[in-house]
Amino acid sequence: MKMKPPLPSQSWMRGSQVLQNGNKYRISSDFSTIEIRNIEPGDGGTYLIIVDTSIGTKHHSSTVTVIIDAKIEESPKPLTVATGSDAYFSCRYSGTPIPYFIWLKNNKSVSREDGRVEVEVRDVSKDVKKSVLMIRRVTKADAGKYTGSAYNV
Repeated sequence: MKMKPPLPSQSWMRGSQVLQNGNKYRISSDFSTIEIRNIEPGDGGTYLIIVDTSIGTKHHSSTVTVIIDAKIEESPKPLTVATGSDAYFSCRYSGTPIPYFIWLKNNKSVSREDGRVEVEVRDVSKDVKKSVLMIRRVTKADAGKYTGSAYNV
């Protein structure tokens, strides 16, 4: 009489946690897929499927990146400066992946051609950036509405 080999043992893991079917995860009956329900930023990371058989263990990992739409956290404030002075605008933004950010003057991209305009980006926190627009030796032609735009998808 020929004996059947034992069925493989299969499990999905995230870090050291074995994942189970339930409200958060739905694992297919053959363990080939896992669905993450009500996904949140903290759900990003590496997920691992492990298959144990009588002849060995196999595993495969997959990385999940949770995309968070770009968001302006703090808009630039209106500013009045004297001709010849320097103007500084700042704008805080967030998103995952880190958004691309552009400064606009009257809804058009700010030109840096004449060398008086500089942009510096600073980390505020792990998830928030701050862009600072510096206009040196302001002229009347620099007057207008300055805004920031961030996007990542």
